[in-house]
Amino acid sequence: MTINNLALAATFDASLLEMALTAPAMRDSFDIDGDFGEDPYLNDVMNRTAAHALNSSVQPLDDDTSAGIIRHVSAAGLVLLRNQKNVLPLSSSLIRTVAVIGPLTVNGMFRDIKMIAPEHLRLQNAPGCPPDNSFSDELLAAALSAAVRSDAVVLCLGTEDGMYLPAPQLALLEAVSMLGKPAIAAVFGTYPHALANIHKKMDSLILAWEHTRHSGAALGHILFGQVNPSGRLPVTLPRAPDETGTYLFARYDPLYPFGYGLSYTHFTYGDFKLSANRITAGQPVSAECVVENTGTLAGHETVQLYLRRESRSSADLPRWRLCGFQRIFLKKGESRAVRFELPPLSEISRYVVYAGGHQPDARSVWLTETPVLSAFLEVI
Repeated sequence: MTINNLALAATFDASLLEMALTAPAMRDSFDIDGDFGEDPYLNDVMNRTAAHALNSSVQPLDDDTSAGIIRHVSAAGLVLLRNQKNVLPLSSSLIRTVAVIGPLTVNGMFRDIKMIAPEHLRLQNAPGCPPDNSFSDELLAAALSAAVRSDAVVLCLGTEDGMYLPAPQLALLEAVSMLGKPAIAAVFGTYPHALANIHKKMDSLILAWEHTRHSGAALGHILFGQVNPSGRLPVTLPRAPDETGTYLFARYDPLYPFGYGLSYTHFTYGDFKLSANRITAGQPVSAECVVENTGTLAGHETVQLYLRRESRSSADLPRWRLCGFQRIFLKKGESRAVRFELPPLSEISRYVVYAGGHQPDARSVWLTETPVLSAFLEVI
């Protein structure tokens, strides 16, 4: 496993990266190549981490370096699911006061978000309901008062008890949604929450995963634009709990599909080609496309390659399957060719190969307003 792959995997579990960075015994599992893209901060700390992993046999990384990496990777792993009217990042000169509310803002989260905020922003805080998620008219009124006095509202919500947010949190969200203010919800939790009744009520929605001691700083980096969101969903988020299934066998139109996630910039794909369009069984074949950052900010993109067999003899076969991905960093206006080696294909059939920033499903295309590229491949 390369450190690049480890860092990508750790976007969904910061504790994995923390373990890897402080356990020298794991250094033999790393393929240290020193290439971590052109993100200045991540490049610096990851190369220092690589040097430490190779040269240290006992001492862990110092706390500041380890915590800095974990905060940065945690921020990169947050998934921006919705961003209507480009409410995020909160960098508009029209936004002067922000209310950060919700029961998760206690125990240091608000303090950490406030430390990240630009100097011109004034932040207010109110929990809205007690930590035990019981109803409190007094706390709800205080939170709504802070929201009314603000130009934008950030709700920090979540639970470890099942798929649904507790009723007091839903009441808080419902009340905030009726104020007409730009509203952002960050939803925390080990289990993906049922978001069907939430996402349309918020201008922006962030899936923030497990609530850790680094969550406040990670969220702050995303809210205020210090980090461009680049997380992608490793699971399918259904519209309802009874709509089960993975992206391989999805029989429902999901709320948010596997592999999906938004960015503050825009990537355009082109020049997709295969090394051959007709091969014999088992013959190697590669795919290549060009990705260009056509937006206004630098950012990471996860280039995804999917494969679908056209002549399927069984309805139980996957629609398509992910057969490769690469996470790349592009400056504004920069482009790069990305190359994949397809897995060996032994079955004689006709295939479709897709490349893009998400699945080739209609829902992902609609959410991102970005199509995927495709090419035919015949195995004889």
